[in-house]
Amino acid sequence: MAAAGLALAAMAASAAFGYWVGKPGGLDFFGGAGRATAPPPVSAGAQTATGPSGTTGSAGGSASGDPLPNPALPEPPPIDPELGYRVSGYTPHDIGLPFVTRNEVTDRTLELDGDGALVYRLEQGGEPVYQPVTTLQWAIGAHTQYWLTGQSLWLDLARASAAKTLAGKIESDGAYYYPYRYEWKSDAPHFDFQPPWYSGMAQGEALSVFTQMAREFPDQPQWREAADRTFESFLQPVSADQPWMTDVVDGFVWFEEYVDPDPFQVLNGHIFALFGLYEYAQLTGDQRALDLFDGGATTALHAMETIRVPGETSLYCVELERCVEQKWQHGDYQKIHIAQLGMLEAMTGDPAFGRWAEALASDVDYTPWRVAELWPKAR
Repeated sequence: MAAAGLALAAMAASAAFGYWVGKPGGLDFFGGAGRATAPPPVSAGAQTATGPSGTTGSAGGSASGDPLPNPALPEPPPIDPELGYRVSGYTPHDIGLPFVTRNEVTDRTLELDGDGALVYRLEQGGEPVYQPVTTLQWAIGAHTQYWLTGQSLWLDLARASAAKTLAGKIESDGAYYYPYRYEWKSDAPHFDFQPPWYSGMAQGEALSVFTQMAREFPDQPQWREAADRTFESFLQPVSADQPWMTDVVDGFVWFEEYVDPDPFQVLNGHIFALFGLYEYAQLTGDQRALDLFDGGATTALHAMETIRVPGETSLYCVELERCVEQKWQHGDYQKIHIAQLGMLEAMTGDPAFGRWAEALASDVDYTPWRVAELWPKAR
């Protein structure tokens, strides 16, 4: 169906979407009243750009303009003998859902297929490929737009991309995985991922999306099953011949964004996986999810001494031979780290995460990451 001239109400009732988001003459995604129960979000980055005295500095960070010193870190907690990794006693605080939005859903170049699911191409004009993280992030953003606007079309679009992700799953030992089915390689830093390859970030964001769909559609049991089976992937051991995504390094549990025998320990992907655990634990109360959230948050905090480079852009990951590399060390990841740490402060109740966010914000000229927002309830 063509987008031009088609009214929002008609599209919301239609099962065949097939349009470019925001195509001229097409849908008005921002018309109509929003939900009375969904207040405007507050930028997580703006929250964390506050100096230790409580005064807000410039976009450059601290009020003095100089990088803040590293916040003090406690000694790493001991390895829990039953869990096999370090935990701090963090429990998920209720910050309200949804807590994160991705503004890319309003990008006028995004392409959707006939079902309303995101289409991803490796290059302009190329064949569509299965790209779980991009599809899932768009689903998260569409779901949040539903909460911001009250327009059911956004929920339909989120569900369509969730269904597309689920259709591409594989199953291993009862767990669902969402593999990348194209080659990804680089000379500097060196890596060579051949399909199928796996990502803890994809697993975590799938857990977020399927948990959200389970909440929205309790009469559709496939979403709760998908969430449960995706969570099982967090529990699988490291293997030479089976999919996995959870590793323990020096007693710290990591959710590997790039599953590899030589782990990268990528911070932002690890934290996105934590967000999935947070949502799943909120829905189910599963003690295993609660423990992994505790351990993963502990890991994120204690990685900061390595990740932060005072006065410069933070590192992408902990494995320094590959991560001290200009291709990874840029401002987008700095903003993501700051926003994620602000969210972890709200989720755990530990102000240490906020202090590290403040320190990162003092290191570079900083404006909040435009796609991360927290509800005022989280403050």
